[in-house]
Amino acid sequence: MDDAARVTPLPETVEQAWAAEEMLLKRETRHDANVLNRLLADHFHEIGQAGRHWTRSEIVASLTTTAEPADDRYVIQERRADHIADGAVLLTYLLEVDGRASRRSSIWAYRDGELTLLFHQGTAVTS
Repeated sequence: MDDAARVTPLPETVEQAWAAEEMLLKRETRHDANVLNRLLADHFHEIGQAGRHWTRSEIVASLTTTAEPADDRYVIQERRADHIADGAVLLTYLLEVDGRASRRSSIWAYRDGELTLLFHQGTAVTS
């Protein structure tokens, strides 16, 4: 689909989705099961950089017990937001953390008035 055919999502949806996406990159969020369970939809699933499929309960358990780097420094580039349905947006971006890069895709949608993450995928970028 070319840029002319894209439907622009509502600015507040995009702004809220980016804020929530970045919240999930923060160490304090990743270690808080209550916040994770609020942000991740009941049927959330993820395909990780190594190709593993994760369910919501698996990712919450992993994130809350895994040691994180000492700081939250990351760089997001190539941000893009595409409207995919009423109240739903696809975010894609390039993430750089600790000298590693990955391409990320996330689908955020409103469910019962709350913005939640339905799906996420990370693909490692090799030089």
